[in-house]
Amino acid sequence: MLIPTTFEPEQNITEPNHIHLLGLLRESMRKSLATLAKLSDDGEISSAGLNFHNKVGKSMLDENVDVLHFTSRCRFPLYETDFGWGKPCFVSVACFPLEMAVLSDTNCGAGIEAWVGLKEPTMLEFEKDPDMLGLINSSC
Repeated sequence: MLIPTTFEPEQNITEPNHIHLLGLLRESMRKSLATLAKLSDDGEISSAGLNFHNKVGKSMLDENVDVLHFTSRCRFPLYETDFGWGKPCFVSVACFPLEMAVLSDTNCGAGIEAWVGLKEPTMLEFEKDPDMLGLINSSC
């Protein structure tokens, strides 16, 4: 399910932009789930999903809008899966498009990995961002 969220960095907020963005994502998820919970049949649910998808698609066509897709695999037991040769020691993303962030639990379960794909100029800025650098921890 796509859950569209509009984020515009504000100069007058007291928290870092990534904290502000997380709050917006959380609120969008709450509203979307509340909307879906009120729907009674498959047709209504499909229609709501299509509306979310169309809103994101429309944004992607607007050259003044940057669209970044987020997904989370957190709380999925990826490191518990055993196909007969033992549990994995490392889980990654096989195919990764640009403009996407994938969140996953770490192997030790004490943190979250963020796989982020951005266009080169944006990635260069992202890699130097002091807020992001403050989140990096390799304790596992």
